[in-house]
Amino acid sequence: MNNKISVVIPTFNEGEYIKDLISIILKSSIVDELILVDDCSKPEFAQMYDTFSGFKVIHKPKNGGKEAALVTGIELARN
Repeated sequence: MNNKISVVIPTFNEGEYIKDLISIILKSSIVDELILVDDCSKPEFAQMYDTFSGFKVIHKPKNGGKEAALVTGIELARN
């Protein structure tokens, strides 16, 4: 049995604080994977997300809302 979890973060035009959140999550011993789902953010935010490493970044081409972004991440999650 795998005791690790998948973490999905739906995001839309989130700023610098998200870097701290991601850092904390990636340091956790119970996290198997992190998926950040960009819900069609402005280009400057989408480009910032692409500079991160160590997890999946999914860019949605059309804004569908937080719930739709969350569902996208859940569908891609392993755990």
